[in-house]
Amino acid sequence: LQRSMAEKTANLVRQLNACFESNGVPTRVETCASWFYFSIPSDQPHLSLLYYHLREKGVHIQEGFPCFLTTAHSDADLAAVVRAFQEIAEVSKAWRRTGG
Repeated sequence: LQRSMAEKTANLVRQLNACFESNGVPTRVETCASWFYFSIPSDQPHLSLLYYHLREKGVHIQEGFPCFLTTAHSDADLAAVVRAFQEIAEVSKAWRRTGG
């Protein structure tokens, strides 16, 4: 069970980091077992708006605190989380391209 949760979390983190990288978002998600944490650089304070936009899309993450997965999180839940991040990152990329 623990190995499965760690693998599920690692897969989620890989997808989120790939989303950030492909859209030029200067942040990373770190993981340890079923826990994960958003590492927002101190020189990028506007990135904390990420939490607001995620809540708007139904993904509730408390800023500054670690997150974790449980057996209650389905594959559909995780797909919805990845989709929300992708939508936000794409909008952010377009906004930066036009000069905001």
